[in-house]
Amino acid sequence: VVLLSEILSNNSSIPDSKVGLYDATLERAGNGWVGGESFSHLRALLYRRSWELWKKDGYDLASSEIPENFLVRLLEAHVLVRIGDAFQFRHELMRQYLAACWIVRESSSIKDRLDDDEVWQMGSSQQQEVFTFIAELQTTKPELQAVADCAGENIQRRSVLAGAVQTTAARRGWKIDIALNSRPD
Repeated sequence: VVLLSEILSNNSSIPDSKVGLYDATLERAGNGWVGGESFSHLRALLYRRSWELWKKDGYDLASSEIPENFLVRLLEAHVLVRIGDAFQFRHELMRQYLAACWIVRESSSIKDRLDDDEVWQMGSSQQQEVFTFIAELQTTKPELQAVADCAGENIQRRSVLAGAVQTTAARRGWKIDIALNSRPD
């Protein structure tokens, strides 16, 4: 609700999805950024660190990893909260969205990132939202099909990813095929 009210107070249009809301929130955080490093570089650091924290079920962002002036900017934009000396994500969905952005927007290969065994050792409830965001961040049918192909490589282990792909495809009216090419782990 806080993120939406901030966007509305700036006379911006209401986003039509969670991805749109979080994208608009980060864009607002970057508007007028004059820090030493570029906003896009710092945003990529945030994406990477969010992915690492998600895999370890961690929440704290430290200024030793990401410059404090950037963390303060994200605090002001309601992306983060401060608890004692630590910065944490305002809520779990923001961490999951940012982790998915690392995979989709900053990685050279989604498949290579998803071949990381740590990802598949997590419980399905931990995978659900990140995989939903990964699917939702795909902007074309071929991109979404590539994620489906990754899920199909081991459907038994990657069923949550397959479900996220199918849900996204159905919402968009796309036919996506998941070929079952199970491989042993």
